[in-house]
Amino acid sequence: MVSELTHYRARAKFLNYMVGKFNFWDWVVGCYDFSRAKSILDVNCTTGDFWTHVHGNLPLLEKVTLTDTSEEMLSAARETLANSPLFTKMNFELAEAAALTYADQSFDVVVTHDLMLRVHKSIPQSIQAMARVLRKEGWAGIITLNMRSVREILGLANKIDSRFPARSVVLEQFDEIIADKLLPKYFNRIQKYSDEAIMRITDSEVIMGFIRTHPVSLSLGLKEDFFTTFKGAIDNIIAQKGFLETAITPTLYICKGTVK
Repeated sequence: MVSELTHYRARAKFLNYMVGKFNFWDWVVGCYDFSRAKSILDVNCTTGDFWTHVHGNLPLLEKVTLTDTSEEMLSAARETLANSPLFTKMNFELAEAAALTYADQSFDVVVTHDLMLRVHKSIPQSIQAMARVLRKEGWAGIITLNMRSVREILGLANKIDSRFPARSVVLEQFDEIIADKLLPKYFNRIQKYSDEAIMRITDSEVIMGFIRTHPVSLSLGLKEDFFTTFKGAIDNIIAQKGFLETAITPTLYICKGTVK
């Protein structure tokens, strides 16, 4: 059984192959305004990497609550952020996104950057829970990836085994199209930011780590023959071009004015 931490780190390695000056976490931080926030909730914080890119613009901050469903992930986040100037204001807590136990209107800001890849059957309940704990004048930051993300890799997997979806990073639970329809049910005002980051991956093992820990691979119980064929195809592309080029296409929603 692949741990959530292993799964996440396999995906995160992709960020090391960005072309140009695009930095995913800097892009996210640049869209946020924490200047009025006293309390922040990070839902599914993973290894806490986002917070290593947050500098300044937090004059009123009193506490950051980082939650995750995995104690292993929380331990990794504590280690990642041990030297952060914000560490003394941070609490690390086990919590399910769809079953947050915090009181209504407890936080000025709620962010979630890994919801779509780690919550599947309870996306609406998770969004509703985040809206519930958000203060009236606060805002929520929610990220998803749209269907163009890593399509070259997923398309190749689909050619080898047609059960593997060629379009979406996950099983279509929370892509951009679904987010556009779902979020207005819980928030009155939504700002939407999108970008595309090109990646040129030169190490086939990075791609293999991603595909082996992909939710579809795990759900299908794919045999080693699939991975052998897949690696051969990736190695061939890298041998010919020097890299496999693909892209992630994140969309960030900043949501305000919760719907009663």
